[in-house]
Amino acid sequence: MEKDFKYPKNIVERLDVFERKFGIEDMNVSVFQDSWYDGDSGVKVIGEILAENLTENILIIITVHNEDGQIIGADFNEKIDAADFGGIYSFSQSLRVASGENIYKVRVYPVKNPASW
Repeated sequence: MEKDFKYPKNIVERLDVFERKFGIEDMNVSVFQDSWYDGDSGVKVIGEILAENLTENILIIITVHNEDGQIIGADFNEKIDAADFGGIYSFSQSLRVASGENIYKVRVYPVKNPASW
């Protein structure tokens, strides 16, 4: 698959119940094929979050799954501070996936940032 190939929207799984818990009204997410100089492959996940206010400081979790449901890539570096949230927040994360794996699903969801406990 070529770099910058855009996966169909139905590959993205959002967890609406988690989004509502944190005040997220909508999340728009796109997934693209990505690669690195060393030959590894992965995905680039680009999105935006829309909300009037966030109820908590959150992390955006991204997990990549193969056709057997196994996680073959993960990232949780996108931190959003509720106090600084301005109604819309854009993010872009690149994730490496295990070599030779086919990407079946990309799950994107918020969780409470444990650093704010």
